[in-house]
Amino acid sequence: AIVDEEGSEDVRILFGSSNKENPQKDNDKERFCYVIFRDLDIDEEGTKGKLGIYYEEAKRRNFTEIKTENKIKTKSGKAEHPRPMERVIPGVVFKGEIIVKYKSDKKEQINKALEKLSKAIDTLSKYDYLGGCGTRGYGAVEIKMKDESRGEIEELRV
Repeated sequence: AIVDEEGSEDVRILFGSSNKENPQKDNDKERFCYVIFRDLDIDEEGTKGKLGIYYEEAKRRNFTEIKTENKIKTKSGKAEHPRPMERVIPGVVFKGEIIVKYKSDKKEQINKALEKLSKAIDTLSKYDYLGGCGTRGYGAVEIKMKDESRGEIEELRV
């Protein structure tokens, strides 16, 4: 990923950085923010709402389907090289969290960096895709975020 000069500090704040001169040096001593991306699990209730009467069949198939892609020879119109691809059925809802832990005295810097992270997630949701074959319509996602915070080392769940 290409990061502009202005955004590189925000990336360093959220995700840390390596010490190119001395990779063995512990850079976490001065770090005041940690971002943790948790796994996403299927939200059964949300998926039932989206799939309706098709929910039980989708669940029986583990919420996935196999679709075969082919290469078409333009001169002959013949399909070649079939390859099966497993994909998540459209309408399946996942739930997970992004946890941001930081020292409360750095809140202003963190908020600026979190605004950029939020914008990046929004951009992914509207204009990009996850995984491969996005040009074929795979990997389109809608991401909804919610905020919570607590304690001296605060946590933001997105």
